[in-house]
Amino acid sequence: MTTESEAHIGAPARHRVRFDVLALSGAVTTALAFAASAPESPDDPSAAGLREHLAEAAGAWQAYALLMACAAAVLVVFLAHLRGALVAASRSSGRGGVAVDAGFGAGLLVAAWLLVSAGCTAVVAFGDTAAYDDVSLVSLWGLGEAADMIGVAAFTVKGLAMASVGVAVLRTCVLGAWLGWLSIALGLITWVALFVPAMFYAGIFAFPLWPLAVSIALVVRGFGKRSVPDSAI
Repeated sequence: MTTESEAHIGAPARHRVRFDVLALSGAVTTALAFAASAPESPDDPSAAGLREHLAEAAGAWQAYALLMACAAAVLVVFLAHLRGALVAASRSSGRGGVAVDAGFGAGLLVAAWLLVSAGCTAVVAFGDTAAYDDVSLVSLWGLGEAADMIGVAAFTVKGLAMASVGVAVLRTCVLGAWLGWLSIALGLITWVALFVPAMFYAGIFAFPLWPLAVSIALVVRGFGKRSVPDSAI
């Protein structure tokens, strides 16, 4: 067997490894999302209370900011990979294009929120509190809390991302109908959680768990066994 033939046979295996690593980015996103747990906020929101709190919990807030930033970066990788797989299937079936773009765009907005929230937290967590006067410190802390609250409004785009991908999965007949219906259900739960307080935590956990489900579907269905056109990624 020639070297050229061996290289030809080995190429699909290398492609499968690359595909599986990218597919597992969804699982990594889920792990980072759950690891990025915000520490308890200070009981005293005054400048003196904030200085005392940050002197004790600066490391925890720094870890929180870093984990959110990493989650944003891995989420973008995951979304790009998922879009590539769905676009390839969409071109084959002639359906699902708009839903794929809507899901990808909404997902990028979620990643942007994570990055902005991480940045607002990092300004205070990594900064020298002695360098800020009282008014600036309280204002910067309030900015970080406001960025976190935007996460509730982000339920809208989180739901759109999951529901759109679910529709694309069903229309292109890839990844299994179960994932399509699950994605739509999680998207609807996230939207309902905006108006039903009892479902608030269900809305919080729906999106972080969704990439894990997609990763499982990608690996189990063995997408790496067939080539995804480079132009689709």
